Amino acid sequence: MHLAKLAWLGLALVWVAPGCAQTTPGGGGSSSSGSSNPQGLLSYRFKREIKISGGTVPTGTALSFTIDHGALVKTMKATADGKDLRVGYELDNAANELPRAVDPVSQWNQAQTVVWFRTPDKALKGATFYVYYGNDHPGLLVDDRTKIYDAWEDFHGSLNNPSWMLAKLGMADGKFELVNGSCDPKAKMCGNGTACLSDRDCDALHLTGQSNDFMGTADDGVFFHAAFAGDFVADVKIAGAGGNLGGPAKLGGLMVRQSLDVDSAFAAISVTDLPRQRVTLSRANKGDMADAAALPLEGSCDVKAKVCANNATQACQADEDCGFPQLVEVQRIGNQVTTGYFDGTAWIGMGMAATLKDLPDSALLGIPFSNISSDYGHADISWLRVYKRANPPPTVTLGKEI
Repeated sequence: MHLAKLAWLGLALVWVAPGCAQTTPGGGGSSSSGSSNPQGLLSYRFKREIKISGGTVPTGTALSFTIDHGALVKTMKATADGKDLRVGYELDNAANELPRAVDPVSQWNQAQTVVWFRTPDKALKGATFYVYYGNDHPGLLVDDRTKIYDAWEDFHGSLNNPSWMLAKLGMADGKFELVNGSCDPKAKMCGNGTACLSDRDCDALHLTGQSNDFMGTADDGVFFHAAFAGDFVADVKIAGAGGNLGGPAKLGGLMVRQSLDVDSAFAAISVTDLPRQRVTLSRANKGDMADAAALPLEGSCDVKAKVCANNATQACQADEDCGFPQLVEVQRIGNQVTTGYFDGTAWIGMGMAATLKDLPDSALLGIPFSNISSDYGHADISWLRVYKRANPPPTVTLGKEI
């Protein structure tokens, strides 16, 4: 089952690929990304082949590659804002543009810029994929991650898919709301401590709950979720937490569940209350006692180097500066779920896979929150993405510049 077909708790949602722009030599052509460049991709001065391992390019799949965009900018082959870097494929003397966006944990004008794109929904025999750059008039382009990932939420104004919902497990109470934040342009910081360049960077899912915990033989907490079929990868950025938090509260993260029964099988990664520590949780069989394993602490600051432990890109002055943001991940392959986290430079897998008995093809994926308190606490979530996992996942590399 392809994740391009999503089951949103009983509602069938089929992702429809955006129209591909096509340009032929000497032809006009237009761009699905809004480009007004009459020559399209064929007018770019440089291109590099995108080589996708495995022989067959997976259809309707989000893939990524790394490029030294900073070097291109330095040699005046590309613009610093990335607007003239495009992705497409060539087939039958025509160039076709594909949706692309910079990774939310990456940036343009860096030595290791990560760029995502989505392959066409149908197999294209003989097509060659390229990254193009070097165009003084590339036309307008807005990074639209909803056209690349199978699910993307940055909680700006409204949900991109309104079928996300909140379950209150056990005796838990809670709600979710979308909040609009503001960015301090001088400090480049949101009110919750998240780095920002604009007010939009400070928008968040505000998940509020009053509960016991996701542990033991029965769970008690709130769960913001939807249903996804097939194998997938999900990543989330936890911006902060507050209110009444008892230790070890589960302050957001990601969870894959068999069902909404309180004793359901599940696997999850979360962040606990002080000290900010990642924790993996799992219940292999319905009704079993849940297991937990603590992962490396994030709540310590190397005062001399002024960087956080396990995240050398996050500056700090004291331990409390290292709690958030947190970026964590789950991968589902069949009935196995693995977890991981982002250390500032790469996604790091953690431990052995949890095997969940009787996990259905359409499993529940979402964000758990429990505060182990008689009053309310909250977690703020900056973004959430989900994309289909090809098995085995292809390796994507770039050829020489031509």
